[in-house]
Amino acid sequence: MAAESASLQLGSDSGLEEELDDLEANLTDWGDLRHRTREREQTAFIQGQRDIMVATKGFGMGVDKPNIRLVIHRSPTANLEAYAQEAGRVGRDGEMATAILYYSPERPVETIDLHQEGLATCKLKPLPSDHDIQQFFLSDRYIRREDVQVMQAFLQTVQRGVTVPNGDRSGVNRYLYFTSDEVISFFDQCTQQPSLARLTQRYEWIEFAPRETAGRESEEHQRILDRGYTYNQKTSYINRILAALYRIRPDVPSVGRHLTLIAVFKRPEPILKKQRSVVGTRLLNPTLILARSCGSEA
Repeated sequence: MAAESASLQLGSDSGLEEELDDLEANLTDWGDLRHRTREREQTAFIQGQRDIMVATKGFGMGVDKPNIRLVIHRSPTANLEAYAQEAGRVGRDGEMATAILYYSPERPVETIDLHQEGLATCKLKPLPSDHDIQQFFLSDRYIRREDVQVMQAFLQTVQRGVTVPNGDRSGVNRYLYFTSDEVISFFDQCTQQPSLARLTQRYEWIEFAPRETAGRESEEHQRILDRGYTYNQKTSYINRILAALYRIRPDVPSVGRHLTLIAVFKRPEPILKKQRSVVGTRLLNPTLILARSCGSEA
């Protein structure tokens, strides 16, 4: 964001290196600012003591300054409504202002020097594009209608749970307990038996991004890694569905306001109850052991 006057001046080539060193020495790690520091910097910008403000969109939305002439978006917004809100930081005094959105569909490539590892070569590492970054954040927020139907049908089948009193002793809460294996198995069954969730057609998982391979992989090793990767992707998507059902509480006419399908959900961390040290003389079948550790019982 830039106010009435904004400039970045560099000297002649002879003094450029020294000026860059001074500039680097005075840079602030904006991503590590404490609350009071952020508030102080924002106040200085609003009062005209700073001409340029570099901030995340969440921090920038808190800026209410009438004479901002320029806003530059480093990456695309989530939707048009968000863009209108963020671009609305400029020209609040009614004068002409400019909003610029940078976007590139191309994926940049980083060159990694492998000489330090004893290899006389370099490796090219593809980086995510602006579209990839946007999709990453969008994918954590939205789910489909059939996801809700299948999850609701699954929760109705869960038998394990615990009943605990409310904090005000006015009633009780019922908490269900299920494993990732159980919910994934039910979703997989709906891909063949849609009637389990009262679907009119078979359920389909979303299309997961392909797994990035790390060097050479044997056919058996690749199969094990693919299985573990798919399992992790399905688990992450299940968590996304639960988070959305917890976050979204719609108003339904003639039914009620702020309706909830899930009041609260938690994913407990594993607890080590018994520890035993085992010393093996040799590893007979490492592939079999790896397969078991990545299996459904892990």
